[in-house]
Amino acid sequence: MATCPAYLGYVSYKGTRIAGKHPALIDSDLWDKAQAARIANRKSPRAQNGKRQQNRVYPLTGLLRCSRCKGPMHGNGAWNGSYICYAKSQRREACSQPLVKLGVLEEQLGEYLATFHIPEDYQQRILEHAGQDASPLDDLESRRASLESRLARLQDLYELGDKNREDYLARRAEIMAELASLKPAEDRKIDLRNAAELLGRFCQAWTFADLEQKRKIARLIFEEIWVDNKKVVAVRPRPQFVGFFTLDLFDRRKRRDSNPRSPA
Repeated sequence: MATCPAYLGYVSYKGTRIAGKHPALIDSDLWDKAQAARIANRKSPRAQNGKRQQNRVYPLTGLLRCSRCKGPMHGNGAWNGSYICYAKSQRREACSQPLVKLGVLEEQLGEYLATFHIPEDYQQRILEHAGQDASPLDDLESRRASLESRLARLQDLYELGDKNREDYLARRAEIMAELASLKPAEDRKIDLRNAAELLGRFCQAWTFADLEQKRKIARLIFEEIWVDNKKVVAVRPRPQFVGFFTLDLFDRRKRRDSNPRSPA
């Protein structure tokens, strides 16, 4: 209403203000004061605070999962910034997960990453023992030898006339694709070395990062972060870091079992 020229006795036509046939409802002095007050309100602490809330960064939005209803959690303006279960935000009784103040979960992740340990023998342990995706080196070389043997037999059958050209080329393409998917052991070690270096840097950077930087780091490390009762209870790292988190979890449990008083 404070911007409507009709109160001064004008009307707008194709972007141009012209004198209307109706009398002015307020004088120009009151109009000017109203415009000044409107501009001042834009700069008021309340307006600025509302703008800051819109621009607030929630580093873990998009990663958080509620352990109670299995749904996502997202940033919310309550408590000057918090995380809330999406189901709860839509209907309060839909989930019993409490709101978590912004910074609480970030601090817990910081404490976890600050004590994250990458052992010196991580390459051998990951390649030989940790996880279903890390096949032992012997198995890798055995699979390669088996594929190469099949390729040689296929070649013999084709040359003897027991395989026609179309069948031979199709089977050969399949075996060659499988061989191409097998990385040499040295290449896998290089991949692990690069991943270890990146993860180590991310863990160190978290302590000194601002909210926007933490948002980027969190997405580089994690795919999901599970929350229950204002605590991080589980994480799912990105695939290239799974082996390191498996080792760290194993070592933490080993230390805890050997010394119940030590932190988990």
